[in-house]
Amino acid sequence: MKKIDINQISLEIVFEELENIVRKMDEEELPLEEAFELYQYGMQLVSACHSKIEKVEQELIVINEERGLKDSEF
Repeated sequence: MKKIDINQISLEIVFEELENIVRKMDEEELPLEEAFELYQYGMQLVSACHSKIEKVEQELIVINEERGLKDSEF
């Protein structure tokens, strides 16, 4: 599996990559070392996904504060 630059991709691509990792680990008998590498890569993807989502949430908070909305209103 070709690894990609996590910071330069969209959330949709991150989800696709995670699905590919899960599928590969479910469908194939992998050597332990390869399974561990896929796991590590998957955790990097999860971390990147979390960061991207947090960034969007913060942007939404700023936008809503500028409009005078509270967090509970969106």
